[in-house]
Amino acid sequence: MRHRMAVVLIAGALWALAASGAAPAQAEDKAALIKQRQGLMKQQAADLKAIQNYVSGGTDQDTAIAKVTEMMTLPPQIVALFPPGTSTAEFPGATHAKPDIWQQWDRFRDVPSVLLRAEQRLAEAIKNGSKQDVLDQVDAVGRSGCGACHTYFRAPLDD
Repeated sequence: MRHRMAVVLIAGALWALAASGAAPAQAEDKAALIKQRQGLMKQQAADLKAIQNYVSGGTDQDTAIAKVTEMMTLPPQIVALFPPGTSTAEFPGATHAKPDIWQQWDRFRDVPSVLLRAEQRLAEAIKNGSKQDVLDQVDAVGRSGCGACHTYFRAPLDD
């Protein structure tokens, strides 16, 4: 019985010790996730810009295919980069993620798959070589992919 009590007391003390340092570590982890998701979004934008350069003749088809291939690796990562507690409410000025994301989680969680499907159609258009089709699909990615999230779940960017 004493041994059991000692184990419980030690476990409780260890838990309290860990918990005392956990809050700052979690905040740092969340701040790092915010930076990581912002980096992902910037990568998406840079890849999309390179694809637009293909349409205007500034780059070749192989580059556009490489960029859209890279883009398609990003949507599956998005949801994991939005844990609760990483909105404008907790990190004002550091993020533009509205708290609405977690209030409408099921809707938000579906957006990356919509984005991925749009990017897959863009990849097919690039492979087929019709620059007008590519331009149409770039617009579709912006509207139904990026816009599906940014319209509802992103606070306005500061200019």
